Amino acid sequence: LTLDVLFDNSAQLASQMLCDFGQWLYQSGKPPGILTYAVLGVVDKRRDWRRLMQPGWDLVAMWKSLTPPFAHTPMPNRVMRALTALALIWGWTDVAFSIRIGFHAALRRTEALALGANQVTFFGTAGHMPPFTLFVAIEKPKTRRFGRRSAHVRIQDKLCWLLAAAVRH
Repeated sequence: LTLDVLFDNSAQLASQMLCDFGQWLYQSGKPPGILTYAVLGVVDKRRDWRRLMQPGWDLVAMWKSLTPPFAHTPMPNRVMRALTALALIWGWTDVAFSIRIGFHAALRRTEALALGANQVTFFGTAGHMPPFTLFVAIEKPKTRRFGRRSAHVRIQDKLCWLLAAAVRH
């Protein structure tokens, strides 16, 4: 498929050629972004064909709906425990605090590194809460533009509680 062949034909034929190209990409295991850029390229060169390229956009949308979303795999528990132990062996209490709290609160890397001891509230000694309970205030969560400006997480973990107490003093 060359651009000369594509633009020398009618918009309907060009749209069909893009759909055939998209089908070939899908069957070859290529990413849908290639078809997206192909349709955008045609529309960029021929603005009058914009509405006639809808079948190409429909194919991109269908392809993306068939593709399972990629989720970032969280850190395994063993790795978190090993990193926490190593940080404690080296005397890096604040790093151990960030790793452990970040894991239990499912924080993003930037949120865990920005976390300070003043953002942790202790409730482990109160009678109405389970022992070793912490509330963590996330001041700048990634989702702050779409929802609340801050977020809170409750953690029930003895080592998190002890690390937060050590970092706080």
